[in-house]
Amino acid sequence: VSIIMPVYNAQAFCARTLKSLMAQTYRDIEIIAVNDGSTDGSRAICERLAQRDSRIRVLSGENVGASLARKKGLAFASGEYFMFCDADDLLVPEAVQTMVAAAEESAANIALFGYTGFLFHPKFPLFRWTPHYACFDRPGVHDGQDFIDQHFNSFFGWGTIPVGAPGYFYRRDFFDAVNPEFPAHSFGEDLCLNIQLLPKVGRVMVVPQPLYLYRLGGSSARFNPNYISDQAEIKQYQLRALQQQGARMKEYLFLYHLEAATALSAMGRMAFYYKTKDPTAVASLMREAFEVYTFLQEAQIYLAAHPERIETMRGQWGYERCRLFTAGDFEGIALLLQSEIAREHPLKPLMRKLRKWLR
Repeated sequence: VSIIMPVYNAQAFCARTLKSLMAQTYRDIEIIAVNDGSTDGSRAICERLAQRDSRIRVLSGENVGASLARKKGLAFASGEYFMFCDADDLLVPEAVQTMVAAAEESAANIALFGYTGFLFHPKFPLFRWTPHYACFDRPGVHDGQDFIDQHFNSFFGWGTIPVGAPGYFYRRDFFDAVNPEFPAHSFGEDLCLNIQLLPKVGRVMVVPQPLYLYRLGGSSARFNPNYISDQAEIKQYQLRALQQQGARMKEYLFLYHLEAATALSAMGRMAFYYKTKDPTAVASLMREAFEVYTFLQEAQIYLAAHPERIETMRGQWGYERCRLFTAGDFEGIALLLQSEIAREHPLKPLMRKLRKWLR
């Protein structure tokens, strides 16, 4: 089993991460740490631990981003199976052993498993959260086509399965046969990888145990100026996957465009949290993005042409912002976001500041 870990300026965390990989109860592993142009002490830490454990291999190069660093690591991997681990996250000791047993038992090409998010320290967390996905209600092996028919909407924000790299265990020969493209953008790159793989998977194994510990407070703890441009790239991968659905494509088009409206609101919320408290300024940021990116304009046209679908959301979260987006009322969206933030639990602003500090 190969475990591929991209490393970029993670000197505060990467030693603990590597030690969690070294402590796996399944011993037949190789750990490939890809130093992605770090400017801190990350490379030295990885190399020091590699001297202690011959299963660790350290690769170094210029900064290309996590996705292409994973691709580089995979090129040097020799395992029959592989998985990814970020340099500030952890695996529970029995994670690899559990996944190998599940994959061997099921002959699955991909196995999904649960994860837990934490703040500060996994043993003494200030906050711990284990998301529940509907797929975990039916553990075991699944036919790939039935599985994707049931859960394809997860790639458009309706999370019944995990879609990110944490939670995936891949069979190497299947992965190479599909030969998916590794995206170069920095947000949602793992979704773009898995949306190419799951529709072709054949067999899927679902393991509900949370085997991966995900450190909260990364890129989501700041304003990301590339958020909408990354979303534009994600939409291209989603659209290609939709086109492969044939006659069923129309079933998902509403979700595809609705998620675009949600993305613009998410950018506005980030702006309120980390950039400005002025709703006029937030509305201006959203309007500027809308005028630049065609996927947002296409979403508005589609949603405006299907008011009956929007009405099915009445009373649900997101209905009002979708209605305002369709009307082009960015000031209204900003005021709605401001009102929602004002009603948040008083501890939430403190948690955001803590996450930003921990990052």
